[in-house]
Amino acid sequence: MKKMISYCGYRCDLCSAYRKNINSKADQRDASKGLSKYYGLNIPTEEIYCYGCLNQNKDLRIIDKSCSIRSCVLEQGLDNCLVCDDVCKKLEERFINYQKVKDSLSDTSKDDYQKFIKPYEMKKRYSK
Repeated sequence: MKKMISYCGYRCDLCSAYRKNINSKADQRDASKGLSKYYGLNIPTEEIYCYGCLNQNKDLRIIDKSCSIRSCVLEQGLDNCLVCDDVCKKLEERFINYQKVKDSLSDTSKDDYQKFIKPYEMKKRYSK
């Protein structure tokens, strides 16, 4: 699958909730459990199916409909935050630090890292 970077810098193509990564109800359950475990997001299993925030069709599902970063990038006419000159508070709040996540949970497997942490480690992509 082609690399797909969201407005904030998350990797949609690696996200377990992204539609191209959902092949079964089991995938949806796994994503729902992982997002709850690592981020406290309680998204019902049947709602785990995202077209990505780059999608402009309002009828297609996006997991985080109220994302302030998405609206900011669209208002400024940017491709994503990576091209913005300012790393703002909204963006810093979304930075994922693998070591902090790993330290807070004793059972972080390599598989969980690939599914639930790596897609959201956008701080690595913001090395300006």
